[in-house]
Amino acid sequence: MGEKTNIEYLDSTWNPMKGCASGASSHQSVGCKNCWARRVASRFFRPGEAFHGLTVDSQWTGDIKLYPHELIKPVRWKRPRRVGVNFMGDMFCENADWRDQAAVFGAMLMSPQHQFLVLTKNPVGIAHFVDHLSSPLIAGWLEEQAIDTELLPAELCVEIARRKTAEKRFDYRKLVNKTLFPKNVWVGTSVENQPMADKRIKDLLSVQACHRWISVEPLLGAVNIDHAMYGDADGSGRGMSVFGCTDGFGCEAFIDFVVVGGESGPGYRPMDLAWARALRDECGQAGVAFFFKQTAGKGPIPEDMQVQQLPDELNIAESDTDE
Repeated sequence: MGEKTNIEYLDSTWNPMKGCASGASSHQSVGCKNCWARRVASRFFRPGEAFHGLTVDSQWTGDIKLYPHELIKPVRWKRPRRVGVNFMGDMFCENADWRDQAAVFGAMLMSPQHQFLVLTKNPVGIAHFVDHLSSPLIAGWLEEQAIDTELLPAELCVEIARRKTAEKRFDYRKLVNKTLFPKNVWVGTSVENQPMADKRIKDLLSVQACHRWISVEPLLGAVNIDHAMYGDADGSGRGMSVFGCTDGFGCEAFIDFVVVGGESGPGYRPMDLAWARALRDECGQAGVAFFFKQTAGKGPIPEDMQVQQLPDELNIAESDTDE
């Protein structure tokens, strides 16, 4: 199977965009300190290597790059799989190019056989990207590129992917679903403590997606998801059921999946298992799939924390080697 991964809730990772602006970004937080992706990227920074130009002195340079030859991969993978998208950076950093983001979405839209899990520390960047696709400000660029200004956002994403790759399989007329966030695209955010949960989860709920998920990793402090959504820990401020609220359009917005894990690697910081147990119990009460990935430093996992649930939509057959 191509792009194998050791991330237990995924079958593959796919990184058509790499790099992060966390060093000078407003969405940098304490969770960035021992960034696993940055550590890997810093090992392959030389000319000709995968992350050349993206790190210097073991830090991100702030550049976000699209690798167009990577875009076709999920289209070629015939058997369904769970795919982690751009885990080697953050495709929604403030300085990422919206056309590169569109090309990635174009590839996902042309691959309805997979479930794509997108993760960012800047969920408000997803909303900005969506707004940009529909903005009259891009009309001049579309005309310059001889692109039909009447294309739907999903169609535009596929057309941009085609132009960046010269790949004929990217054809918006063949789209199965012309919704920009179809059911197989899960948008998620990463949080590590309550302050980040309070900020990012609310931003995530503003995204008009079918599925939303949260990666509480590395878990560095107690996190209560109800508190992040409603400002309270006992549910007294809820407008809807647990983990659900009403967005600005009068529609219900929910969290569908929660992954929790401690920090690993050199200099990992401790995680109190009581924090993880509280999240497990909160998800259990809400009927939300809870996946415990690892303790801090990948130590032994207590029997009561050996919980690795997936939402029904993510319970797909594992894929073998294919194109």
